Amino acid sequence: PQATISIDGIGISRQHLSIRRTGPEYTFTDLDSANGVYLNSVKTHAAVLREGDVLQVGDAIFVFHEGA
Repeated sequence: PQATISIDGIGISRQHLSIRRTGPEYTFTDLDSANGVYLNSVKTHAAVLREGDVLQVGDAIFVFHEGA
C-alpha cells in the first residue's frame, strides 16, 4: 500500500526495488530483495535504464520506454 506501483507475483519482495528519475535519467536500485532484479537477463543491483531495457522482478517483466 505504500508503493507507487504494487505488483502481486511470485518471487517479489514487499519492497523490491526503487525507480527514480534524476534529471533526464531513470535509475533503479534493488532494495536488498530476496530474489534480486534482472536487467537484460543479468542480476544487477543498480543501473541507469536505457530505451528497450528489460527488467525482471520475480515473475513480472517490464520493458523500459523513455517518454517523449
